[in-house]
Amino acid sequence: MPLHPIVVHFPIAGAVFALPLVLGVLWAVRTGRLPRKTWLLPGALQLISLFGAFASLASGEDLEESAEDEHDESQIEAHEGHAQRLTAGIAVGTVATIAAAFVPAAVTIPVEVAAVVLGAAGAGLAVPTGHSGGEMVWGEATPSDPAFPRYTDRGDDK
Repeated sequence: MPLHPIVVHFPIAGAVFALPLVLGVLWAVRTGRLPRKTWLLPGALQLISLFGAFASLASGEDLEESAEDEHDESQIEAHEGHAQRLTAGIAVGTVATIAAAFVPAAVTIPVEVAAVVLGAAGAGLAVPTGHSGGEMVWGEATPSDPAFPRYTDRGDDK
């Protein structure tokens, strides 16, 4: 089994779940409920997402040859471009989030704002990346389409 279908979920889920975590940490730190070092928690999630993004890019390159047999090259290149932008967004967001734990007090607020904005950008970049990859796997099927995969079938006739 190729590695790509396994690792692609880490950067997508990490980018999406990092945003509410970043917002929660911002609130907790700004209200004095938690120390500034708490920024390391969403930073760790983003770092895991970043490693997953690099693994996804590498494993996607390995899968590209076989995918060209089934998909138009422009579709593959578009997905790869989305994935590269997502990786860059996660990387910059990770730096800002981790920096928020360590920067001098005079620049804390701008760095925290950057962490939130870049966290939102990462979540936003996850959408076209996941969508374009999903279309290559599932096609354009929607939940109302009978061709859409169902995981509720238990094999009984009820």
